[in-house]
Amino acid sequence: MASAQDPDVRLEWATDWAEKQLGSHDWDGLCARFVENAYGTQGHFNDAKEMFDKLGVPASPGLPGLIVAFQANDTNGNHGHVGIYMGGDQMISATYNGVQWDSIVKWSEKLAPMVGYIYPPEDWPGVYAERTSAGEGGYCSDTGQGGGDGSPCLNSSTFIADVTYPDGSALSPGQSFNKTWRLQNTGTCTWENYTLAFVSGVQMGGPSSVPVTATEASDTVDITVPLVAPQNDGTYRGYWRLKDTQGVYFGDQVWVEITVPPDQPPPSGCTPSADQVALFVDISYSGQCVVKSVGDYRNPGEIGLPNDSISSLRVGANVKCKIAVKIKVTFSMFELESIYGLGF
Repeated sequence: MASAQDPDVRLEWATDWAEKQLGSHDWDGLCARFVENAYGTQGHFNDAKEMFDKLGVPASPGLPGLIVAFQANDTNGNHGHVGIYMGGDQMISATYNGVQWDSIVKWSEKLAPMVGYIYPPEDWPGVYAERTSAGEGGYCSDTGQGGGDGSPCLNSSTFIADVTYPDGSALSPGQSFNKTWRLQNTGTCTWENYTLAFVSGVQMGGPSSVPVTATEASDTVDITVPLVAPQNDGTYRGYWRLKDTQGVYFGDQVWVEITVPPDQPPPSGCTPSADQVALFVDISYSGQCVVKSVGDYRNPGEIGLPNDSISSLRVGANVKCKIAVKIKVTFSMFELESIYGLGF
């Protein structure tokens, strides 16, 4: 067996291969077979539990490309679960919903506790032959790029900055926004006809992928994805990653994380009755407010708010509101009308 201090190249090949299978349904519910295929072998085990029972689970820290194993319990029909460890808190595994990214912590909390990492047996060959013959695995061997000695160039990227909407940005329900990341080409291939693709999490109305501007080695590029905030309040995160012309994912995974705050209750004293309207200085029914009965208010000064400024309003059950605005310095006119034709 390889050790944590002496990882073999098959680990890198396993992560490359696993990423290329994202979204596939060829292994639905067959997590052990998926892991075996990542190492270029198959048919050794009936399920995940048999895999980690026979191979053993060392307690040493994980390296990307190792097998991450989870206990057999009632949730998984006592079959256990295994996936390909990708580093940090992330793994790729085959589920009944297809091949997908998953959080190891969340999987442990909701489905089955993690039991450790497994090194692939020495006789598992890896997928080097498949990768070199097909020109895959994150290299540009079929694009004419490469070193002067005929060696292939390497795809690699590094996250530099969130240009727009840093983690935790608050947006209104249904608000459209453009998320932009800055990435650096830290490999040797030119990113030409590459894309940034959605891989997991919440897609937020975004496309499956967006084109990336041609980027030379060592250059940086800003990549923008158009998104829409969900309608319900909560915190949402979506993961995206670069993909080359062969469909192979590579480089740092980036994400967008936003918060949609819950609708705030109006300030005390600003709840209109059935025949009233509450007018607020700030958006989302916040800030200074006044409550007015139905009627005509043709002079802005009659409203009683600073600078005659109104950004949001709430109407009572029996009221509809007509608003007429004149752009004339700071002058605004508001006319309120009862649906019953009363009060004006």
